[in-house]
Amino acid sequence: MSLQTNVVARIPDRRLRELTNADDRAATTANTTILALACTDAASLFAERCGATYDDTVAGDVRVSVPLVVAILIEWTTGVRDDLDKALEAAGKYSLVRGRNRSAGATTSLLTPSTEVQLGEEIRPWSDQDSFDGYSPRSP
Repeated sequence: MSLQTNVVARIPDRRLRELTNADDRAATTANTTILALACTDAASLFAERCGATYDDTVAGDVRVSVPLVVAILIEWTTGVRDDLDKALEAAGKYSLVRGRNRSAGATTSLLTPSTEVQLGEEIRPWSDQDSFDGYSPRSP
């Protein structure tokens, strides 16, 4: 399913008609062109905030992106940005979990990883022994 399909499935039809047809109160269906534009903008903002491309198979992406689309439509309809700011804040919090825009570890070392024991000889430092398996360093 696309983001637009997820929005249509989760938001009541009446609400979508109101948000996508601001100038036409007699509309009987949602304006799919306006909805598609809002979904494109939301996917762009999602990628910008979260550092990942929207993926509708990831439940968190859907949970964050659908309210983002609604907030964009509200801003376009009313000019009020409060809902969009809240949706962007939620996307920012989600980026801590989903974000792929972290710097990747890199090295220029000529050393290569090896197994813990080679020919009965311990080759890893004492701090990497199995007795330290229960400890986990703080992650960023």
